[in-house]
Amino acid sequence: MDVNMKATKSAIARLAWCVLLFLSSVATLPALAASTTAPASPVGTWVLRAGGKSIFRLQIKTASTGWSALWSRPDHYDVDGDSFKKVSGPTITLASISGSEYQGWIEFRFRTSSERVPTEIFRIHLTDSGTAEVHYNGQRLGPLYFERDSTKGVFGGWNPEAVYRYNRSQHIADDPSMTLIFDADASARSTGIANNPSIREDDEKRRTLTKALIDAGKLSSGNDFFHAAIIFQHGSSPQDFLLAHILASASVARGNSDAIWIVAASLDRYLQSIGQPQVLGTQFRGIGGQPTQEPFDKDLISDALRAALHVPSLVEQEEQRQVLEDSTKSAK
Repeated sequence: MDVNMKATKSAIARLAWCVLLFLSSVATLPALAASTTAPASPVGTWVLRAGGKSIFRLQIKTASTGWSALWSRPDHYDVDGDSFKKVSGPTITLASISGSEYQGWIEFRFRTSSERVPTEIFRIHLTDSGTAEVHYNGQRLGPLYFERDSTKGVFGGWNPEAVYRYNRSQHIADDPSMTLIFDADASARSTGIANNPSIREDDEKRRTLTKALIDAGKLSSGNDFFHAAIIFQHGSSPQDFLLAHILASASVARGNSDAIWIVAASLDRYLQSIGQPQVLGTQFRGIGGQPTQEPFDKDLISDALRAALHVPSLVEQEEQRQVLEDSTKSAK
């Protein structure tokens, strides 16, 4: 009877992973199907809003000679992908010097007077939600989402002292395959068998699937990067923990504050995995039957910085260690 039960569980596990692998492999099918459908026309006026203000405006036109656009923008601004700073007028309007279409994207080039960036580029395509996804001077800043400006509202009136934060997350949907992988990981650990050797094989499969999604550029939202960070935080090698740290940092950059603690924990885990002392104090392990954080460099980082990263103070950590020690003694 026990043998049959084990065989049944094994078959169910294999079936679950087949379903998961199938879902991952067909994740690109909607995109392929969409590419065969004629997209809605991008002709019209589009605006990029940040902090309640219109920062960029694109007026897209088409004619027998091809695509063209007018780009209206502040005379000066600094942008880091998540906010616009030092925004000041007057309004500058530039005409595109070229407009071309390729695989569903339209690319506009604008010549500027700047020697640093003599030509600025917008690559645009429409999303299913009706917004325009825009890559501005490449993908370093991440996608920007323009909305149709049906009101022809006031453009300008910026405050150079203000910081206009851009909320990208409201436009980006979570990748369903990444969510499925994360849910499977959480379900496995909810049973209390996270340290069972049999789970390691499943963890490795989840890392393989997640890495494939990362390499294919399927992850975009703050939740996507957070979920992927958790998968690699449950890894076994320094490279796993380092990748978890990078993914968690990307999640925070996309506005997900839940990933802040993972930024800290993955750094500590990475340091310990390469034989260096942790610096924040997130990692506890048993040595000689006693819970310890060693090796631990307690002096590099202040408690104020720990608090900024959602990590308990040194006093609170010692209390946690004492609780673990008492629990170990009780178990014995």
